[in-house]
Amino acid sequence: MRAIISGQAGCAILMDGGSFRSIEIDSVEQEKPRTCWEVRNLLGDASDAFLLRDITREEAARHLEAAWRRDRTLQMALIVLDPHEEENLRKEAAECLEDLLVSESDRERLANVMYSSPLPDKAEAAKMLEWAKEGGALAGFAAKLIADQPAISKWCGEWDAIPDKAFGGTKERHRMRLLAVKAGAFRLFVEEQGRGDAALLRLHISEEFKGKAAGRKILQRWAGRFRSSVSNTDFPPVAMEIDEEPFRPRTRRKERRSTYQVFLGVEAQKDAIKKALENGRRDVAMKYTQELVAWQRGNSQPEHISKSLCDLAQHGKMLGDYSWHLELSRWATREMPTDSWAWAQAGDGFRLVGDYPSALNAYETAGQLGDTRIALCGRAEVLKDHGQITEALEVYEACAASFPDDTVPLCGRASALASAGFLPKAVSAYEAVLATFPGCMIAETGLADVLGEIGDQQRALQLFDDLLVKHPNEEAPHCARAKLLRHLGRLDESQAAYEAVIQRMPLSLYARNGRAKVLRDLGKLDDSLAAYEETIEKFERHPIAHYGRADVLKKLGRLDEAEAAYRDCIQRMPKNVTGRNGLASILVAKGRLDAARDILPDIEPASQGEWVGYHLRGVILLAQGDVDRAEKHFREGLQELPWVKLRPMFRASLAGVKLRQHEYTEATNLVTDIPRGVIWPVARLFALHAYGMLDKPVEAQIAYDQLNVICPPPLLSVKEALANRFILKHSGLLDDASLYRQEWFAICVAA
Repeated sequence: MRAIISGQAGCAILMDGGSFRSIEIDSVEQEKPRTCWEVRNLLGDASDAFLLRDITREEAARHLEAAWRRDRTLQMALIVLDPHEEENLRKEAAECLEDLLVSESDRERLANVMYSSPLPDKAEAAKMLEWAKEGGALAGFAAKLIADQPAISKWCGEWDAIPDKAFGGTKERHRMRLLAVKAGAFRLFVEEQGRGDAALLRLHISEEFKGKAAGRKILQRWAGRFRSSVSNTDFPPVAMEIDEEPFRPRTRRKERRSTYQVFLGVEAQKDAIKKALENGRRDVAMKYTQELVAWQRGNSQPEHISKSLCDLAQHGKMLGDYSWHLELSRWATREMPTDSWAWAQAGDGFRLVGDYPSALNAYETAGQLGDTRIALCGRAEVLKDHGQITEALEVYEACAASFPDDTVPLCGRASALASAGFLPKAVSAYEAVLATFPGCMIAETGLADVLGEIGDQQRALQLFDDLLVKHPNEEAPHCARAKLLRHLGRLDESQAAYEAVIQRMPLSLYARNGRAKVLRDLGKLDDSLAAYEETIEKFERHPIAHYGRADVLKKLGRLDEAEAAYRDCIQRMPKNVTGRNGLASILVAKGRLDAARDILPDIEPASQGEWVGYHLRGVILLAQGDVDRAEKHFREGLQELPWVKLRPMFRASLAGVKLRQHEYTEATNLVTDIPRGVIWPVARLFALHAYGMLDKPVEAQIAYDQLNVICPPPLLSVKEALANRFILKHSGLLDDASLYRQEWFAICVAA
């Protein structure tokens, strides 16, 4: 269901199919059926109406109440400040405002608007403070608003000083300002004085700016006037006090234990916790952890407790239990608030579950506590996750300049170049690292990985072979080599390599998931499903295995089970878009286009997951028969896409468009060199179709033979239909419209 919400109109319009119903703020429990013209009258001249997709009635009611409070809060504030209004009315508005500003979110929303412009000279802000309750929410808000006026004037003045041409015209300037107000840019920059870099980073990953490179340039230009930048390496120090009371033993020990005895006791307890985690006994592991912390509080120092918790958090991360990793990392920051490593671990934990604002805050705190290197690297990884490769590179370069003897930022920079598709530059970057730091395993592994992607397979495999000799017990080079073999189509060798890693390292999730992907690419979907389910049985909380299982169910054509699996993934990781994209692809395959559109991100794409969602929107256009818009959508995606690994998916989909436009030569060009992988069978289907229409029977037969080796069950019928038409020359078995529908379905199950 979709809903149009307006706080100004005080109503929500619920749209389900072709019917309209309204709920109003005065009686949200009641619904009234409405016609189209009634909907227009209800919304009237409201300028704050917005659309929400895939929403329940209860959620719509909550959004209506929030929108109404947002509008009323602003209206009451304007009345209080207006000297032309009657004093009694202004006092009543102040009383209402006191009640409306109870929650921090309401205060922030009001500040987003009030901080976007200095108060007019006639505005009586002092009256707002005078009529506020002592110690109440309005008093604090008014006092801060008055005190911040000089800073507000400065920031607004610098915004106004940016010329129109920098925005692309007056109209675009106005649109950008609305986005800045909605994102809270003026408020953040004023409130975070001295921490402008942190404010700028939060805006970079906001819904309003993360997919808009032009908007981010404006933000950087604006903030740069105050010497704020995403690549600044200075972190203002933060003062934190530790409450020593929790660490004092309740009773004085009669016998003092040696440091070594304490160490042995801690290590034994940690081993028991790790074993419980490995056996899936999470409740037992938590009980043991609580006992360990309680014991350490009486026998050691806060920093030792923090180290224990971070160690256990890392073990949970290795097992794919991201929620455990985050929970224990945050616990460590409470036990030892000045431990920069604990804050960095918390940042990694937040990033893994998709809570990027909290991740940036944690990394910022780590930097303020003195660990600039890890704070900058964490910042760069967040930017990279959002597809902001230019900004991520700036941060890594600044970090490398500050820490010239450290390989981490240098390898991070090379990795960012590779993920954005700048593969020759990535090779040069890794080679530069190795020239200065010979034998760096991370650089050698990264270099081999990139060489494999650009086609220098012999050198890549030789590098991996050398790595395995030097680091026989390291997981990363073994798994990276197996992945390269999979990408080269040497699937049997890849499977054997992954199996060898699993035999030596049974807890290796990379190897387990890699093996399952190889089985999928081999067309052994039942075996792949069993492999994922085996991993889930042992590592129940690892989200990647759950996503993999849902994907294989989809490729088996078991769409109802796949839908249920993706909904379970969404429940497990609500902030991760992978589950929503998977569910949307199922809904598209089932023909439920509106429902699919409703759950896809409706923003300019930035992260890999958002680009997959963007691709699915193109698939929906194709399903609707809007071929020209679908072509434009996929072409623009290929031009702007920063993630090289997603390009085959866009190229194959564009080839499907070309088939409908009868441009068969271009279709073959698009799919010719698509590598073996999840989209490869679809590419071979489209090649068979295009070569058949071009009357190239040899090439068509080759494509068909390739599909006989690997062809997921949902694609079997269209494969045989194409063979009957173009190889066996049987006519009349499947018309063009039916053929296009089946090919479109093939894209859905492969997406």
